[in-house]
Amino acid sequence: MLKSSLLSRSGQLWKFIVALLALLIGSFAPLYPALGISWTAGTVIAVMGYAFGIVAIRCANCSKRWLWEATKGAASYTPLFKASSCPDCGHEFS
Repeated sequence: MLKSSLLSRSGQLWKFIVALLALLIGSFAPLYPALGISWTAGTVIAVMGYAFGIVAIRCANCSKRWLWEATKGAASYTPLFKASSCPDCGHEFS
């Protein structure tokens, strides 16, 4: 599924993975005191990961921020994983 996704075809899958990992680490690491990440640091890590995804994941053609648009409506997430072209301008990524 991810090999043919819009994120993968546009070369931005790594940005999505980094943002997702930061969000998950920031959310769950404070639950384990041995890791030494406080709730404040965890919150900052999670918010920065989410912000990175919103700002960095965009169309190379029209500069539309795909993750930002997806936060406005859940249906906007589907093209990121199933489509091969930008949902806004229709630019085809191969």
